[in-house]
Amino acid sequence: VGGRSQDRFALAGLALLALLGIDLFTATSVTHAFEDVEVSEAFFYDVSGGGRFFGVGAAALLIWQWRAGLVATRSLGIGARLCWAGPLLGAALVARAWSAHTEAVEWQFPALALACLGGAACANGSGGLRAMAPAAAALLLAMPLPTAGVNALMHPMQVVTAESVSVLLGGLGVPHALAGEQIHMRAHIFYVIEGCAGLRAQQILLLSTLLYSGLLFRNARQVILLFMITPMLAYAINQLRILTIVLSPETSLSQDHSAQGIFMLVLGVVCIGVFDALLQRMEERSGAAVPEPGPNAEERGDASKLPPALVTAVVVFVGLYAAAGHAVPVWQAPDPTEPPLRGFPTRIEGWRATRTLELDREVLGSVHGSSWIHRRYRKDDRVFEVLILEDDHRARRQGVISRKTIAVRPGYRIHAEGEHVLNGTGRRVERYALVGIDEVYDVLHWRIAARPASQEVLRSAFALDHSVFRKEERSLVVRVAVPRVPGIAGVMQSVHRLEEAAELIDARMIERGLAPPARD
Repeated sequence: VGGRSQDRFALAGLALLALLGIDLFTATSVTHAFEDVEVSEAFFYDVSGGGRFFGVGAAALLIWQWRAGLVATRSLGIGARLCWAGPLLGAALVARAWSAHTEAVEWQFPALALACLGGAACANGSGGLRAMAPAAAALLLAMPLPTAGVNALMHPMQVVTAESVSVLLGGLGVPHALAGEQIHMRAHIFYVIEGCAGLRAQQILLLSTLLYSGLLFRNARQVILLFMITPMLAYAINQLRILTIVLSPETSLSQDHSAQGIFMLVLGVVCIGVFDALLQRMEERSGAAVPEPGPNAEERGDASKLPPALVTAVVVFVGLYAAAGHAVPVWQAPDPTEPPLRGFPTRIEGWRATRTLELDREVLGSVHGSSWIHRRYRKDDRVFEVLILEDDHRARRQGVISRKTIAVRPGYRIHAEGEHVLNGTGRRVERYALVGIDEVYDVLHWRIAARPASQEVLRSAFALDHSVFRKEERSLVVRVAVPRVPGIAGVMQSVHRLEEAAELIDARMIERGLAPPARD
């Protein structure tokens, strides 16, 4: 096949990719924390995925690089091509329609990936699928993560990252103190926020590895080995970045987040190149053949002479895909009602709310609710704090189910945990002891109308709460905390006060219809 024919065919495919994916370029940031920052900073640190431009761009490069494999072969009939392409194009339309119905921008990525695979199958059957696989994988890797998945991963990743940096500092003989996700050193306190936990570094470097191996036509074994190395490499580079900031907090690099991200990306790609060179040497010694980017010469046909029926099918598909983004009715959230938390009593059997506390966004990060109360109640010289987060499932990128809600403030680690049954209401709750640098809190924590983590992640991934499958009951998270008084007698008093406060709060929630009575 002549190069011009291949190039025209590939350019037509890239034009279709740009046409079908145009909505992605007008979408706003998918997380609250990165809506008002520079695009570059969101790209490197947006934990739910801020790399839609990188993903679509990588897919376009891979389509162009593997364009020879998209050339139509003479041996395939229309029926065989449609057997490959029909299910893929149908699934792409379903994914695009679901994205439009739920306003879940992330579902456009699998829709585009399926559309690319279906178009390649129309052109060259299974050979087209092999050639389009790297581009489709790039789109899937760029897909934003579901909110519930991010909320489930962030707290353990932040803790592990802080602990790892603490081990490195200890190995270097640098005096410091570790408190939860905080590192106290000299006159500085370093908090490992969500963007520094390493999740985004994993996403970016995996996508970079795919692009690198795809552009250089690496075989399947090499790609698998590179993908196995990449997560460990991303973790090590992220640790090095944080260690550099901790040791030199006043340098310009430590203050420039975008420059840090570029440094991580460049260093990661260089390291991938080094590992790849070693794998290449091993491949050469073993005599393994380098794969061709397309079909063999005798199998190739003319991409400019696709059967009219296939061209018609592609045109019809493009029309249906475009129509799905506008013709499918968007799910309408129910009319908002007055948040039940608004009238939560400020006086409860002698306890009086003396202060309304702000939400610590640094601690909660990606955890967002539709309404909340955070108060300090006092009775004589005794105090307790209560946090209630509510999720009415009306807004996208909203979720309150996370271990982050256990923490009273940044810089506390969970020292002990167990279960407790509240007297009076009989509700089973979680008990924690949070240890800080110079203070200990006893905490009781429970959730209302929350499902197991795996179900919450699936519901979030498929945007079920923004469709007819919406969960009607509101999800709530409740945390009651008291500062521990030193001494054995003080500890007993703190525990008694905590249990009393939790029972009062739970009883008031049941009275107001916020929580159902506990079940046996």
